[in-house]
Amino acid sequence: MIFATNRVSQESEFRGTTQTRLTNIETRLGGIETNLLALRAAQAANLPTDKKNIADAKAILDTAKQSAIKLPTNVVEQSGKAFIDAALKEPAAWNVALDFLNYRSTLNIYTRHVKTVASPPYSMTFDIGGAVTGKPLPQLSHVPVAVDPKDAARFEKIGQNLNQQAPIGTSQLILTGGALNLDDRYVRHAIFVGVEVHYTGKPLILEDAVFVNCTFLFDNTRLGRQFGQALLASSPISFQNPG
Repeated sequence: MIFATNRVSQESEFRGTTQTRLTNIETRLGGIETNLLALRAAQAANLPTDKKNIADAKAILDTAKQSAIKLPTNVVEQSGKAFIDAALKEPAAWNVALDFLNYRSTLNIYTRHVKTVASPPYSMTFDIGGAVTGKPLPQLSHVPVAVDPKDAARFEKIGQNLNQQAPIGTSQLILTGGALNLDDRYVRHAIFVGVEVHYTGKPLILEDAVFVNCTFLFDNTRLGRQFGQALLASSPISFQNPG
């Protein structure tokens, strides 16, 4: 009985040690794969007008998404910006640039601290507008926390202030799914989750906007490229093209 007990103890210890070693090996292999993909992305971005590099970059991002690999944000930003710049001369590079934007949004997380105020319930008005033909608008919800109107979430056409007379504001808007055109919109304190985002280059003002797991369909215009560069550079994002 003593022998059997010792044997079980030894086997349990061996299995535990083996599992730890396998986990460590998997972690190291995952790190190697991430580094290799990041290196390939940077190499493809060295000559972003080349057809082969365009195809390679797309394949790299597809692999990273499918395998849930988190490439370094600085590599994603620099490589994505290279393809955005290349889109001036090579239209095919624009699609890859948008792929970098899409991938960047899979890395985004959001935290925000707000100063709340005590207030009874109050009705708020928002105008997300921007319907895309044949596709539903995103589902709009909000975080039911009252804040000072100066720090309130907003979503409306530029030049409007739909809640100007409201004594309070809502702290955060959440848009989920669907499709939306951001042309001519003023947006503040909003999170877009799984939204198909369209933009043609018209006036747009964003203040503290976050895009998570979104798909971007921008026109290859000067302002579309500027918006793309801003999305690659930071999250949350503030972007102004008042027109």
